[in-house]
Amino acid sequence: MSKQYFIAREGEQAGPYTLEQIQQMQAADQLLPSDMAWTEGQADWLPLSQIVGDTPPPPPTQGAIKTGKSLLIVRIVLGVLLVIAIVIASLSWRANKQYNATYEKIADLRDNGEQDTLEGFHKKIGREPDSNQNIGQLLSEETYEWNGLIRKYQIRVQYFTVDEEKKMLVIRDVIDSTENSENE
Repeated sequence: MSKQYFIAREGEQAGPYTLEQIQQMQAADQLLPSDMAWTEGQADWLPLSQIVGDTPPPPPTQGAIKTGKSLLIVRIVLGVLLVIAIVIASLSWRANKQYNATYEKIADLRDNGEQDTLEGFHKKIGREPDSNQNIGQLLSEETYEWNGLIRKYQIRVQYFTVDEEKKMLVIRDVIDSTENSENE
């Protein structure tokens, strides 16, 4: 039979415990190296650090191994979710940035009363529209879109023909068709 130890801390005594049980309690942070220990044949109580010494801790229990694996799985899942969140935020931020820059260019062209052909406006805006349609004989509309993962950004531009022969247009209106838009 292995030695049985009693443990004392702040005047309270517990035990008896085997050396293996003491090591397991230390690994679980239930005992302090300064706790006092006594076993039969010992003259005085000694700090636990002198009793246990450099004895290696017992091998991890099956529960500890499962907990370690579970913790690793949780960390991996959280890491993957974090990466997904960063990608979503990045793509949405990029779409929003492109949308805002284009909206400002088109609004400036409208506010300055600039006249140009559709091709000229496309060059000034910096991109081709995603769709276009004629609303009437002198009125046409183009749509510019950006797909963020969270929201779809859309600008509708209405052009009014000022010179049919030269195909000169002026921007009549800029309409923000984005849901919950702040630019309307």
